[in-house]
Amino acid sequence: MALVGGGGAGNTAGGNPSGTGSSLNYIGNHVYGYSGTVTYNNNFTTCLDHTTGNEYIQCRVYWSFSEAGNDNVEMQIFMNDELIFANEALNLVASEPYATTYVDILIPSFTRIKIGALNATDTTTHPVNVTLTGRTYA
Repeated sequence: MALVGGGGAGNTAGGNPSGTGSSLNYIGNHVYGYSGTVTYNNNFTTCLDHTTGNEYIQCRVYWSFSEAGNDNVEMQIFMNDELIFANEALNLVASEPYATTYVDILIPSFTRIKIGALNATDTTTHPVNVTLTGRTYA
């Protein structure tokens, strides 16, 4: 989303500053996204999907797994359909420390960012929540 005005404040028109969804929300120079609960299986499941404007974003992405059934879970981030981050948590159990994990990233201007997860063990479905919090810079 393009920055507007002389003060570098993010344009919140059309945003959803209090809800969940697959896109990012802007308030001033802050950016965030809450996927809500998304069910994933052995195919990549998109939790957040957004294309940035002329700003770049410095942010932290969190994955929270409320159950994983001892499956191997792969967390992935794509920029412009290229895989830039993949991390697999082995035998994930929701009560373990890896049940919530994060990574810090920098999203360049005019970039499509897709964040999600997949079950690397089998076709069993499980819930995941993805949260992105950060700051925009013009």
